[in-house]
Amino acid sequence: MAKKLRIDLEELRWAFDDHVREYAWVLDTESGEVLQLMEDAELPLPLEEIEADETGRFLEIEADDSAEAYRDMQLFTATVTDSRLRDLLDVAIAGKGAFRRFKDVLGGAPEERQRWFRFQEERVNNRIRAWLAENDIETTEG
Repeated sequence: MAKKLRIDLEELRWAFDDHVREYAWVLDTESGEVLQLMEDAELPLPLEEIEADETGRFLEIEADDSAEAYRDMQLFTATVTDSRLRDLLDVAIAGKGAFRRFKDVLGGAPEERQRWFRFQEERVNNRIRAWLAENDIETTEG
């Protein structure tokens, strides 16, 4: 039976989107809190205890896979109805620097940019829900 937790999905999305990874992120499976493990953070236990935890209470949150994020751009591009913009996006996502070029192209198309944000958010939310299910966790509202 899945463990039910109240989790701030926006915070969880921040952790999934943190590709810099200066600090580790964990989900406290007792409280539902998303914690960034840094020295000055307010944590439920000392940082060393969280890092050494072997009970499974603190579940490591890994950054969303960049291949999945790239796939999101491909899938979104295929939904763009303006053929000129779609062609520009196809060119933008080819090769190194694809993420930056993709965002630059969308910068000139505000409505499509907003649609991209909604599309991407839903895709990331689906991956988060799958990750929670894999770890036998169900979210409650809140």
